[in-house]
Parts: sequence; C-alpha cells; structure tokens
Amino acid sequence: MDEGRGDLRGERRGDEGRVTGTRYRERVPELPQIQALAERLEERVGGAALAAVQPIGFSGLKTFDPPPESLVGRTLEGTGRRGKYLILELVGGDHLIKHISSNPLIARPLDGGGDAERPKALVTYIASMKATQAMDLRVVLPGHGEAFGEHRTLIDERLRMHDRRARKLHGLVAERPRTAYELAQELWGNVAVTQAYLTLSEVLGHVDLLLDRGAIKESEVGGVIRYEAA
Repeated sequence: MDEGRGDLRGERRGDEGRVTGTRYRERVPELPQIQALAERLEERVGGAALAAVQPIGFSGLKTFDPPPESLVGRTLEGTGRRGKYLILELVGGDHLIKHISSNPLIARPLDGGGDAERPKALVTYIASMKATQAMDLRVVLPGHGEAFGEHRTLIDERLRMHDRRARKLHGLVAERPRTAYELAQELWGNVAVTQAYLTLSEVLGHVDLLLDRGAIKESEVGGVIRYEAA
C-alpha cells in the first residue's frame, strides 16, 4: 500500500457516511477497527435503550456530573468516533416528560395507500409505555424538561389519565352518535377549531382505545364517520 491508500479490501464510508462494501479508494481511516465497531453498534442496537453503565477504568471517566448512571434509559440515536474514542449519541426523547403528557399524533397509513388502516398512535404509545414501565430505570432524561426518577409512578398516572379521557368520550357517544370533531368541541370548545390537529389526534387516539375494547363502534353515512356506544 502507498501511504495507507487503496488495495485493502473491506468496507468504507462513502460521501454520505454510508458503507459502500468495496475497496478503500480513499485513505484508510486511523484505527479502522474503531470505525467498524461504531458502524456495527449502530446497525445492531441503534434505537435501543441503555440498560446499564459500568466504567471499567477511572482514566476513561472524564466527568462526575452528570454521573454515568444518569445515562440509563436513554436511547442510542447514533454512533461515531473521534480518533481512538467511540462516541455514543444518547437521548431520552419525549417518550416520557414529567410536567406534561405526550400527545401521539394521527398520521397517514405507513404505506401511503388510501385503503390502508390508519396507524393507532395512542394504542402503540400506551403499549410502549407499559414496556418502559417494566424496565428497571433509575433516572429518565427527557428531550424537554428536567430529569426525573420513579418512572413507574409517572406511567401509572398517565395510564389513569388516558383511561379517564376514554371513559369521558364513551359517555358522550352514549348520549348520541358524534363525529370526532364534535367530540373535540365537547371537550375543548373553540380550541377544537384553533388547534384542530392536536385535539383531533387526542380524540381519535382515545376512540381507537374504545374501538379496541369493543366499547364503541363506528358508522359511515355520506362519507361522515360517527361513533356510538356498542
């Protein structure tokens, strides 16, 4: 090889940082095994939550505040390297926020098809919260607000809140069939006009919960969907 260039077979990063799976046509990176480790970690555990931290040497611990254990529960969003050091990009996101509940938003079908079923955002989010509740976490670092502990207590509160909202909507459709927009107006008045996307997301999320429970049913007349007690 000439000054670390070309003939070494292996994978390399292209212009956009992706592995091309061909020969190195550029300078071989310093300590390529660290680069390969970063790529494999992102491929295999990207998006997973950190379960534990155990520093293996004091020389590798450059800070005591925040403490290493404060990273537990944060999500691995990406990996990188600086020379011989491996970089892990960890965030808690807005999955749980102590001072305000997250609002799963309505979205188009994942495949974009008109006949496909709309994703049930709140149903999925509640299942995710229950999975998080089963985890042994000491601290949660959210994307907004302060870090907090006692995640199981917070999740219990959020689950009760969603159950109260679902029961409120069930009571409204038990009176008479209503559209999602009419339900939003009953709950928030004119805010259902000025914040239509957020309020409709909230209503349809809880409607999905009630539909899954078999507590309500939907009917469509003239292109308008209404919900009524089952």
